[in-house]
Amino acid sequence: RSQGACVPLLATQVQKMEAYIQTELSGAEPGEVEELNLDNVKSSKLAGLTDKFASLKHLSLINVGLISLEGFPALPKLETLDLGDNKLTNGLEMLANCPSLRVLNLVGNRISTLEDLKPLCKLPQLASLDLYNCPVTKLKDYRDKVFDLLPAIQSLDGLNSKGEEVEDSEDDDQDREGNKEDGDEAENSGDEEPGLEYLQKELGPESSGESEEYNPAEDDVSAEEDHTIESDEDDDDEEGRTSSKRPRLDPQDEPQQQSSDEPQQQSSDSDA
Repeated sequence: RSQGACVPLLATQVQKMEAYIQTELSGAEPGEVEELNLDNVKSSKLAGLTDKFASLKHLSLINVGLISLEGFPALPKLETLDLGDNKLTNGLEMLANCPSLRVLNLVGNRISTLEDLKPLCKLPQLASLDLYNCPVTKLKDYRDKVFDLLPAIQSLDGLNSKGEEVEDSEDDDQDREGNKEDGDEAENSGDEEPGLEYLQKELGPESSGESEEYNPAEDDVSAEEDHTIESDEDDDDEEGRTSSKRPRLDPQDEPQQQSSDEPQQQSSDSDA
């Protein structure tokens, strides 16, 4: 009776995973997908994941409930595989068809012997392996034995063979890409001529674009003001020259002078 109950449950889980993968595709073709996240999609068996995902680079299956990797597809471009918090005990030979795999996370699984790890020797690009909280980590000289078994790996549980912390491979790639871009920008900027902003700083505010624009009307006003000033100066000079001359008699004064002379002339005639 219990086996009969498990079959419908497994079928339901398989259908659920297949449906979830279709949802993740969002209408895209499997061959176009480079990253797929199936975390917490409960199923003890893989379903819906096929060889058609030929371009897949990052696959995450955390806390799915997998007890086996049976049916794991050939993914030639897969670089990162996260199988953390499942129930895997062995079956890592199913990853042999992933020759580009560099990062493998098996944290929290049930791998207990070094023999279970031997299939990983067939992964030439494997550089980072995480077995934290797996029973195999309790073996005597566990770290030394794993590095002897897999001499190509550079990081085991986040530490190198000397026990020094190692940054994640993805972070290293991003840093290298970022440094490369910065270097290219610096190299390109070194070939360019000084920009306008630099020249403005060197030459001072007079060369900046904030200087006032030329206005011909302002020149006309200035010329008119200069002409007015010159006219005022000429008037002042004329007044100065006039004031330096002898004062002229008022025409009204002349008749009075003549009238004053007339009585004298009449008196002379009377005397005669």
